Amino acid sequence: MARSAYREAVTYFEQALTALRHLPEQRHTQEQAIDLCDDLSSALQALGEFRQRFPYLREAETLAEMLGDQRRLWQICTHMTHAFWTTGDYDNALTCGQRALTLAAATEDAVQQARVYGFLGTVYFSLGDYRRAIDVFRQAIPSYEGEWRHARFGGMMIAA
Repeated sequence: MARSAYREAVTYFEQALTALRHLPEQRHTQEQAIDLCDDLSSALQALGEFRQRFPYLREAETLAEMLGDQRRLWQICTHMTHAFWTTGDYDNALTCGQRALTLAAATEDAVQQARVYGFLGTVYFSLGDYRRAIDVFRQAIPSYEGEWRHARFGGMMIAA
């Protein structure tokens, strides 16, 4: 996937996920399953296969909730916000975005909160709620100063 071979990445991630499901259910294998589902979702996004992301994101969400893994759950909720936005489901995008923001706030990680603000601002913009979009985007700006200005945070675009 790092070399933009998204179709091949989807195939390999699916194979790895299938193999992982044959292993005993232990915390580390479930964490790997969450990460594989998330990576698979990202590869599908890059291919423009937006709706195919949802089963993997939901599986990852369920596993993260079951494990009580707040960091992974935050990440999945953030990606679900984007996934719902890309399919025009703004209500669910807002719901996931607010959940992701709550989870990110608990980590006190300003950069991660800024990523969520970026997605939420985009949803409000798409809804035509420009004042709210501006307010949300403004909350993200301070976090992208200095070293974070050109960071991708695992995404395809520079977040700032």
